Amino acid sequence: MISYLCEADIENIEWRSLGNHPFGHEADWRTARDILRMMESFPPKEKDSRVRSLWFCVKRGEPDDWLTLDEYRDYAEFYDEPAEMVNTRRLEEWQQCFPDETYWHEATSNAEDDWMILIIDNRVVIEVAKGKEDVWDDPRIHKTLKKMRASIGLVLEKACREDYEEYLSKELPMRCRHGFIKRSDYWEICGKDNCYDDAKMGDEEARTLAAELKRQQAKESIPRIPSLCARDYFRILKDAYIAAGYHNDSEGLWSAVPPEDGRAWYERFGDARDEVIFTMDQGSPEAFSELYSGDHFFNHTFEILAGSSISRVYLYPRPDEAGWLLSLFGSITWHSADMARIWHHLNKTETPAYLSDANDVARALLGEDELFIVPFNESIWHQGKSHFGREVISCIHLPEENAEAVIAQAEWMKVPAPKPLLAEVVLDNDEASILMSALNIYSRIWVGQYDHIEWELRNLTLAFSEFNLKENARKKAWLLMRKLILPELSDMPLEASHGIWSEHTDDRGQTAYDILQVVRHARAWHKNTEGGIERDFDRPWIHGSLPPIQCSCEGEGDGLLMTIALTPAHAALMADAASVMSSIVQQDLFEAMSHYTMSEEALDIAKSIEELLPSPQKGEGGVSPTIESLLCKLGEIIAQSNHAKDAS
Repeated sequence: MISYLCEADIENIEWRSLGNHPFGHEADWRTARDILRMMESFPPKEKDSRVRSLWFCVKRGEPDDWLTLDEYRDYAEFYDEPAEMVNTRRLEEWQQCFPDETYWHEATSNAEDDWMILIIDNRVVIEVAKGKEDVWDDPRIHKTLKKMRASIGLVLEKACREDYEEYLSKELPMRCRHGFIKRSDYWEICGKDNCYDDAKMGDEEARTLAAELKRQQAKESIPRIPSLCARDYFRILKDAYIAAGYHNDSEGLWSAVPPEDGRAWYERFGDARDEVIFTMDQGSPEAFSELYSGDHFFNHTFEILAGSSISRVYLYPRPDEAGWLLSLFGSITWHSADMARIWHHLNKTETPAYLSDANDVARALLGEDELFIVPFNESIWHQGKSHFGREVISCIHLPEENAEAVIAQAEWMKVPAPKPLLAEVVLDNDEASILMSALNIYSRIWVGQYDHIEWELRNLTLAFSEFNLKENARKKAWLLMRKLILPELSDMPLEASHGIWSEHTDDRGQTAYDILQVVRHARAWHKNTEGGIERDFDRPWIHGSLPPIQCSCEGEGDGLLMTIALTPAHAALMADAASVMSSIVQQDLFEAMSHYTMSEEALDIAKSIEELLPSPQKGEGGVSPTIESLLCKLGEIIAQSNHAKDAS
C-alpha cells in the first residue's frame, strides 16, 4: 500500500540544507532522483530553465504520525502521570498543532548534471551532489522521501487528467494564490495598523502631503545647493529626523532638548558604518566632494535610515555643474510616511530635495495603490515592483483575521496549473519485445530475484559447459551480494524475493512492473481480440508512484507497431531498465548492478562474478541494435523535458 505524506511529515522534516552532501543511505539519493524525474515531467517555470514548481495537498494524518504516546511522554517529560492523562494531553496538543484536515505546500526542484535541489515552501529539503565523500545520515529522511515520491506521483497522475486545472482552481486555498487589493479597501477591512508605516499618518496630513508630492518639480528644475560639507549634511539630517518625528524617542534615548550635533542623529538612526565621513574635515567642501571619487559613493555613507536591503532610506547629495541636488529614495513599503515628511520639511526650509518615487508615495499615503497579495510561502520583503504587468508598492500575506472579507474584495490571479510534458514513442515489434524483457528483468532484480540474471546470461552464451562449471561459485557470490543490497532476504535461497507489491520493494521496481503490465496487456488483446487465460490478458494493477502509461497497437506479426503515451519520468525509468538489460547482454555486471546499489563491496562482487563467466565468443556480447534504438527514442523524450521552453 502506498503511503503518502501527511502534515506531521512536513513539520518533522529537519529543514536544513545538506550543503551538497550525499545521503547516508544510497536509497535516499536514488529516491531523490526519482522525485526529480517526476518534477521534470512538468514544464519549467521560465525559458531555458530546469526549475519546476507544483502545489500538492497533504492530509493532517493521525496523532501517531506526529508523536506516539511514548515519544510524547518523553517530549513533554510527563514520566509520572497516568498514560490516559498523558494521551489526552497529546491529542489536545496534536489538534492544536494541526487544526485543519488538509494542508497545501509548494514543491520546487532544480538540477544540473550531477547536482539537484528540492525545496518545499522556500525551505531546502535536500541538496545533493554526486561525487562527494562526506556522509550525512538521518533515519527519518528515507521514509519521508518515499512518501514524498508517492505524493508528487499522485499530483502527476491528477495532472495527466483533463480535470486537473479545474480541480486546482477549486481546491487550492486562497492563501496559496496571488491577488491584488486596493490599499484603501484593505484599510477599510483591516485598518491602517496592519499596513506598515502609513498608520502613523492621519488622513488630513496624508492628503496635504500627497497634494504637494504630486506637484513636485522635475529634477532638472529643482534648485541646487552651491556648496556642501559634512557639517552641513549632518545639520540637514538632524532637521529631517526631527521633522519625521524621530525626536519623540519612545525608548528615552534623547533628552528634551535634542543634541545640536547632527552626527549623533546619524549615528543613532543611520548606518554610520563608513567612518570616513566622521574622520574627514567636517567643514571642508573639497573633502566632501572627494567621497564621490573614491570607494564610498556606492556604500552606506548616505544611508540615513538603516535596515535590511528592503527597508533603507538614503539621502544622496548628487553633484553637477550647478551644485548639489539632494535625492531622497528608499523603501516606500516601510517608510512612505517618513519620506514624505522628510521631503516636505527639506523643501519647506529651502533645502530642496527630489523624491524619486514621489507619485508612488502620494498614492500610498492616499490608499490609491494596490497591495500585492502573495502566497503564504513567499516572502513579502523580496518581491519586485512589477507583478503580472502591474506596478505595486507593498506586498502582503492574506490576513488570518478578516480573510473572507479580503478574499471577497480582492482580484485573484488565475492559478497556474502545470500540464505534464506528455510525449509519444512508437516502437516496432522488436523494440516492444526488448522493452518487455528489460522491464521484466529490471523489476525482478529490485525484488531480489538475482537467479533471473543467471537465466539471461545462460541464454546469451554458447559456451554452456564452461558456464555451468562455475555456476555454484557464481550463486554463492550472488547470495553474498544480495545480502549486502537486500539484507531482509539474508539466508534465503537465490530464487526467493520480496514480491513485487511488497512494502520492501523499491518503487522503481513496482513502476517498471506497472509499465510491463500495460504493455503486455495491450499487445495481448491486439493479437487476440477474443482474449485468453494467460496473465497477459489480466487487467493491470497499478502500484507504483507514476500514473499508468497509455498504450495502443496496430499492424500484425513482425509489422506490429506500438504507440506509448508517457511522461519523461516514465521514459527515464524505461531507459534505466533498457540500460540494465544492455549491460547484462555485454556481461558488464558491475554497470548493471550500479543501477541498484552504491555499495563498493557489492559492486566488487559483481566484478568478481564477471570473471566467473565464459569469455564472449565472436558475435556475442555486443550491444543490441534494438536496445540502442530503444534507448535513443527514450533519450529524446528525456532531453526534450530538460530543454523545455515555456510552461505554457
